[in-house]
Amino acid sequence: MVLPVTQPKFIENLGDIGLNAVVTQVKELLKVESQSQRKIGELLAYAIDRRLPQKNGYDNARQMFEVEFKDTKKSTLNLYIAVARNFSEAIAQLYGVTKLGRFLALMKETKEKIPADPGPYVIKVPQRNAPDLEKTFAECTRDELNLAITKLKKPKLKLPVEHADVVDRVHDTVIETLGPDTEASVKAVSKDGRTLVSIEHVDVEALDTLLAALVAAKAPRSDTSENAPPTALPLAPISPVGGMPPEWDTTPAAPPVKESVNG
Repeated sequence: MVLPVTQPKFIENLGDIGLNAVVTQVKELLKVESQSQRKIGELLAYAIDRRLPQKNGYDNARQMFEVEFKDTKKSTLNLYIAVARNFSEAIAQLYGVTKLGRFLALMKETKEKIPADPGPYVIKVPQRNAPDLEKTFAECTRDELNLAITKLKKPKLKLPVEHADVVDRVHDTVIETLGPDTEASVKAVSKDGRTLVSIEHVDVEALDTLLAALVAAKAPRSDTSENAPPTALPLAPISPVGGMPPEWDTTPAAPPVKESVNG
């Protein structure tokens, strides 16, 4: 049963209200925003599970989304659905739908069971020139969650030191260019002194942007003098990109359903 959204009491006359009143009102409005987003996901999940789009002339849910919600990104709707499937309304209000989406992306990388309340879950947040800092999900900012996700996505292979640095920079360039939500991945294999790098699951529309970013990336200079020319980042051939399977949609992990929104 989908319940109506409870609206907060708005401050009608701002007048000379203080900061505390402003902060309180904004927090209440943000709760309503998260509540509304989760309810959107709940409604769409309901429609998908009962195959309502197909019963009403659409080939699949994806087609229905493209027609009925053409001004909203499918990845945004997928996020609402994933949060609705995994978390209660109270949890959505407490942490916000976007932050919960980052947690689902983190769980997708760790392949752990998604807790009902992610608040106490401990996350290792990468630090610059220091060991990882352990913080609970409740304490983490979205930027810190993105850092943790980015680190988990890095190739975990033993490579020669000089090659490992290059692979790390290729990976960082991919994430910085395509964003932390990308399904793209960097893989590397070392054999007979050679390291081969492949980049997979890149949306064809992002290829030109990514290629330009990779070409622009520079390796550290071996000569620190002013006249030393920069060394171009050595790149192995990029693996061919074929058709994009439905599971590569930019959607946080969610339990399997009768039909995916990607149809």
